[in-house]
Amino acid sequence: MSLFLPRSLAMLACLGLLTACIETDSDDTSTSTYVVFSMSSVESDYQTFQQRDLDYDGNETDSDESEYIYKDRDSDDSTSVVFNSANDSDTQTEDLEVVAITDINDIYTALSIDDVTIKVDGTNYSGDYILIQEKSGGDLYPVVMSNLVPLANTELSDDIFWHSSHRYSNIADEDRIYLNDSDDEILYVFELEDDLFTYIDAFDYQDNDFWVNASGDILTQETSDTSEMSLLDRSTSETIVESFSTSKLLPFVYEGDFYVARTSSTNIYELEADTSDFSWSIDDTWADNDDSYKPTTNSARRGDFEMNASCELYEFDDSNPFSIEINLIDDFSASNGQLAVAGQDALFCVDADSSDSSALPIIIKFDTETEPGC
Repeated sequence: MSLFLPRSLAMLACLGLLTACIETDSDDTSTSTYVVFSMSSVESDYQTFQQRDLDYDGNETDSDESEYIYKDRDSDDSTSVVFNSANDSDTQTEDLEVVAITDINDIYTALSIDDVTIKVDGTNYSGDYILIQEKSGGDLYPVVMSNLVPLANTELSDDIFWHSSHRYSNIADEDRIYLNDSDDEILYVFELEDDLFTYIDAFDYQDNDFWVNASGDILTQETSDTSEMSLLDRSTSETIVESFSTSKLLPFVYEGDFYVARTSSTNIYELEADTSDFSWSIDDTWADNDDSYKPTTNSARRGDFEMNASCELYEFDDSNPFSIEINLIDDFSASNGQLAVAGQDALFCVDADSSDSSALPIIIKFDTETEPGC
């Protein structure tokens, strides 16, 4: 059974993992220190964050403008990215060094910024830190542990990464952000409180698959027993465990809710939990799909289209008022190190095409705006 960490144990685990040795100015609360608090908001269609002077764009850096731009790939237009300080009239005169950026979901983006000063609870911290951008307004929020120590860039690695709903389709919660330690198999949860993304919870998924609905409830499924599932209810902090005497069930998230596909049929069922008696029910909601839907936790979804880890491409069709159909519309037949990746308006199948580690990958693009129904 999946082990959900008690709050106290999770706190110890998280602090041991993420607390950094950092340089602080504990008594410095002056406004003379540049403290970044916002950046240009993301405009519709201008969501590609990049350096201005990339060779393939041919844009030269103007000394009066930011080194960074938001790019509209369709029109080739761009807008400057400007960082603002705690003084509304003060703008950063020297560009911050953005070393990495992760598109988390439709609301937030994570930026790793070197040599920046941030202020947390009246204390200035200077160093290399993670800041979360709220896209529509451009506000920037530090990520902190319970002791208000901000999260440093050095804490992220290939094994510790932001679990992005724009990369995977198994997290529907847009209000919180999730840091996945895939080595220790722990998912850390942060929530916006008082202008800080503060650690609130963690759970150990123990190599089991997991899904998060729009409310932040977390579903896990035992890999050794596909009929047993555990649900952590965010509102009550209660865990419900249920075994289903059925054929294999494949959970997934659609429009923020939990569903399961049954491998012995083409039916789709909605999972509903009753916390009063800690039991679950499976309501039959969809049926008669053209092809048996095979969801995976590392599938990628854009709009009505989803590509699973085997690069099978499905379309969710809700035009029928009595049933939502999921139709297999393409199978790219990837076989060597396949990977599904989501772009802004596209899904990509990445296939090594060969077991040879030196082989170049083959990348197939499906445009979700121009190719529907193919």
